[in-house]
Amino acid sequence: MSVAQQTARSPHQAAKRTRLTVVSVEPEAGLLTGDDDLGWPRMIVFVIPLKDHFPLPSESTSLRTYEDNPLPGLADVEMRRTADDPPYPQELAGKRFVSLRFWQVPGEVSSETTEMIRAAHTVLQAVADVPIPNQASRPLTPWQEYRTVVEAVTPVWDEDDIYETNEKPDPLTRCISALIEQIRAYRVGLSASIPELTYERIFPFVMFMWRELATNRYGDGPSLMMLSHTNLPFGPPEIIRAEEYERYRQALGRLLNGDPLFLFSERRLNASIALYGNGDFSESCVQSATAAEVLLDSLLGMLLWEGGLESDDAGTDVAVQELSLNLVRKVRQCFHARLGDVWRREGPGPVPAWFSRTAQVRNRVVHRGYRPTRKEAEESFAAVNELMTFICDRLAEKRRRYPRTTLRFLGRDGLDRRNAWSEAIFGDDVIGWVESYTRDYVHWRDQVDARIEKSRLAE
Repeated sequence: MSVAQQTARSPHQAAKRTRLTVVSVEPEAGLLTGDDDLGWPRMIVFVIPLKDHFPLPSESTSLRTYEDNPLPGLADVEMRRTADDPPYPQELAGKRFVSLRFWQVPGEVSSETTEMIRAAHTVLQAVADVPIPNQASRPLTPWQEYRTVVEAVTPVWDEDDIYETNEKPDPLTRCISALIEQIRAYRVGLSASIPELTYERIFPFVMFMWRELATNRYGDGPSLMMLSHTNLPFGPPEIIRAEEYERYRQALGRLLNGDPLFLFSERRLNASIALYGNGDFSESCVQSATAAEVLLDSLLGMLLWEGGLESDDAGTDVAVQELSLNLVRKVRQCFHARLGDVWRREGPGPVPAWFSRTAQVRNRVVHRGYRPTRKEAEESFAAVNELMTFICDRLAEKRRRYPRTTLRFLGRDGLDRRNAWSEAIFGDDVIGWVESYTRDYVHWRDQVDARIEKSRLAE
């Protein structure tokens, strides 16, 4: 048999079949079988267009075999790169595999650059009456445009073998994992400045067909699979409305004032984008951990600042001492006396969950190059959100002692949800305007950090 048989058919010929079946498949889910007369075992053939160019010679092939979960039905089947090539060594027989073939399909030069230049000219025409040049008279770009499309083939033993189990992934996940390995090797081997391939970076529509195991006979199809990520080509976002514009303006004010909670929200957003938008689980774990560190450090800083408002320089001395501690010691020593509840690293609760699911996973990623799973990245991100909720709950309980910190962290909405708002506690005439005292805190914190840095340099 041929591992990646289709040598007599071009991608354009293969696309002539027009019946498409749309199915939605989760990353971990299996694939539905079609109505055909193919027997089992059989092959499934995915056709995966890549967003980033992978410039291998067209029709290059790669075989990835797996020692676990061998398929007895393949033991006596001869495997070849193509039908005209010599067979692979016999020791590869019977093993589960993924065969990848990389097609470089010619196409038209992308118009994105031209459209961006034309848009800029349109603005110049509006503000300075600069005429828009005739794009048709401009020469075409000198490079040959193409699109990389991957033909991925893997065997499926029976209908149950379609679905993921604890012992094996589903066929699509297996093929994507093998493709990710190829891109990783290309990036490092050639220092190629392209993003890592992830499930979320794959074009959301993948065509697939079923094929007989040892022949070139295909079943009905092709079928079109819609992947379950959010990077769908739906065009630009809608222009924001008035209430959204106000939220943006408030965020800009917080950024310009140096609000530490803005920095926390920014890191948490980065973690969410890395996880759900880009599928970069390592980056998501690092950003989640950074968000938590910013959150805890900012919390302690504001508690120390607000607690020392009525004291002399001795309050700053305490702040220098406590803010100089590493994060674990800050959590263990500095929060319980001020906010109550449990701040240990062991046992149940949001603080131990942050330590085990976020901080420790981050350390493995940063110090050992560990590549976390989707589940670990999701748990890391969730632990940060749970930690934020826990902190807000504790601040609401201590709102009379720390009204400024509480209002900065929770806002009016968060206090209302906890039935904790009080004009007598949080009114501007009582504690001042929140943006004004945020600037006061940032100025104080800069002075404290300068003393900490000076002390460290003197050691």
